[in-house]
Amino acid sequence: MKKAQGNVAAMVIMITLLAGIIIYVLVVPNAERERLIGEYEQPYEYSSTVLDVSPGEIDPLHYDAGRKTIELSDVLLDNTPVSEEQLLSPQVVVKSSIISEDQASFNFDLQDKSQLSSIGLTFNVFAKTEGELNVKVNGNRILSSTLLLGQNTLEIPLNMLKIGTNQVSISVSAPGIKFWQTRSYTLTDLNVVKWQYTSSTATASQSFDLENYDLTNAELSFFAKKVSDSAAPVTLWLNGNEIFKAVPIAGQTVDISEDLLIEDGTNKFDWKVDAGAKYEVKFIQLLLEGADIKGGIGKYDFTISSTQWNYIDNYNYNCTLDVLKLGTETEALAVKINDRSQIIELGEEYKGDICEFLEKGENTIEISPYNTMTIKRLRVIIEGEREQ
Repeated sequence: MKKAQGNVAAMVIMITLLAGIIIYVLVVPNAERERLIGEYEQPYEYSSTVLDVSPGEIDPLHYDAGRKTIELSDVLLDNTPVSEEQLLSPQVVVKSSIISEDQASFNFDLQDKSQLSSIGLTFNVFAKTEGELNVKVNGNRILSSTLLLGQNTLEIPLNMLKIGTNQVSISVSAPGIKFWQTRSYTLTDLNVVKWQYTSSTATASQSFDLENYDLTNAELSFFAKKVSDSAAPVTLWLNGNEIFKAVPIAGQTVDISEDLLIEDGTNKFDWKVDAGAKYEVKFIQLLLEGADIKGGIGKYDFTISSTQWNYIDNYNYNCTLDVLKLGTETEALAVKINDRSQIIELGEEYKGDICEFLEKGENTIEISPYNTMTIKRLRVIIEGEREQ
């Protein structure tokens, strides 16, 4: 009995100790817990070069003030309607007499009315007798008249149309008091003609590059020639920002200095004309005022891995910036790491810790001398030793 009680007591003690160890591991700081459970396998000595480049000779930055003109290609903006024909029948014969009436019906589909400018029927009256030709669309009369031989066009009011299937019905009027007659029309080449706007030609885009330029003022000029009967507003965006919207006059100037929407690198103009108009835009010039940025900025990217960041953040590893230049004279070098800058003084070589400037993942370092300098080596090294 005593032996069984002793085994139970020992079991309770072991369970208590095990629970205490688990609780301790869960509440201790991350670095200590990782060391205990082996989440990170840390070497006794560690050194990894995450950046190693030879920038060479770099000149100091300076600015050359002056104007810059960028010529852009011509643009055609066309949002006038384009015709699309659908043949309903090569020949139609309709008759009417006191004892019979021969009508004709045809269907056509309409999928979208939003881009529709107008729609109509075209046909040729090849032969006829007396009487009026009657034409209906979806039960609505659009013609009841005596036609002459030759080509005819009938416009269909847009409010008579519906999305989906539409029906055209053609007949000839009854003989009336001349009951002994048979009235008839023979039509050839019966077509439905849709005039639709197309967005593909209503827009245009242009791109230009601007590098190393300190911009102070910018002005865009162009000549817009209207080549359609109707006028319509033209809208212009620069890098997604609207800078112009109006019915253009022949010569147009747009001041874009206020917000300085032009970016360093690639920029984009987007043009659009509203429905009903067509413009040829020529002599497009971008006049810039500012200064060319000359001289050198050495810019380099490097990556801090998750493991390396753990060593830096939890184990106080060093992050060494190592700069070696030509010559032993002490000179100043501006260093920018991510968004933080500092000035370092170096003779032939400089070494300093930059852990506070670094981030997990992608990093960027920029260097710029105050005098022409030859940088033989630029390195970033993550290094440290495991405490014994």
